[in-house]
Amino acid sequence: MTVNTKVNEKKNLIIHHLADSISMCTITETIENTLANPKYKIGMDAIWVVEAGTAVELSSEDAQKISEVARNAFDKNGVSYKLALVASDDFAYGMTRVYEGWSNDRPVSINTFRKIEDALAWIE
Repeated sequence: MTVNTKVNEKKNLIIHHLADSISMCTITETIENTLANPKYKIGMDAIWVVEAGTAVELSSEDAQKISEVARNAFDKNGVSYKLALVASDDFAYGMTRVYEGWSNDRPVSINTFRKIEDALAWIE
């Protein structure tokens, strides 16, 4: 598991690049690290990029659980934000769509993309 996180305070944006393999543990750990990052501010937009070739060790039940973790971590403050999910591989893209479905009742605008450039354009 490799997660590279960058915070751009000027753009109110946090970007997570996930590579090698991702699992429920990887995602929840990244959420916890985000909340502990002193540069993170409530309401920051976020982009999660699943790099091509990354092994996705998640089920639809995991996507539901991750949605609950995110709901409890980020949504409790009632601040809306944008969340872009980027995945070029078909399975990873499909899992982002499942996650989006489990998150439709959250105060967050979620969109899925194949390219990070499209996600950045949507965020801006």
